[in-house]
Amino acid sequence: MQAIAPPPAATAGAGPLDLLQKLGAAPAAGAYRIGAEPSPEARRAGLQPGDVIERINGLPATAVASDRQLIAQAMAGPAQVDVLRGGKRISFSFALR
Repeated sequence: MQAIAPPPAATAGAGPLDLLQKLGAAPAAGAYRIGAEPSPEARRAGLQPGDVIERINGLPATAVASDRQLIAQAMAGPAQVDVLRGGKRISFSFALR
């Protein structure tokens, strides 16, 4: 399991959008799409360009992105991340640190 570290300037109070940026994700139609240049950490975790992050720990990615408490819970342990890739849903589990 690969841990994804927060941006260098981030602390425990870092916002959810900081984490999504670290993954190389941008908002896209109620979810977050991994861009053409995902971070090395995102690639090591198995995410690929074009993957759409739909859910994190069973919650819509948009809910996690808007709620610091939910992202803190996701960062407390391995997170279950559900993505849509080429029409198929795939789940990953990795640490969001």
